[in-house]
Amino acid sequence: MTADISRDDVDDLPPSCKYVLDVLEREGELSRQKLLDRTGLPERTLDWALGTLNNRGYIFSAQDNEDLRVVLYNIQR
Repeated sequence: MTADISRDDVDDLPPSCKYVLDVLEREGELSRQKLLDRTGLPERTLDWALGTLNNRGYIFSAQDNEDLRVVLYNIQR
């Protein structure tokens, strides 16, 4: 995990949230579609995990400067 997010912080998270955090940590900023491709999670599961992680302050989202329709996700540092 990153310096700001320790193992103790994520112990209570469901496996899908931990998996999404791991993928973002390894690959950096990704769109929802790329996260779907990389994780293989069902859409509803990914959306729930992203919402949970965002609400807890572990990740943030921002619009892609090149395509404003695309939302990018990254770990909050």
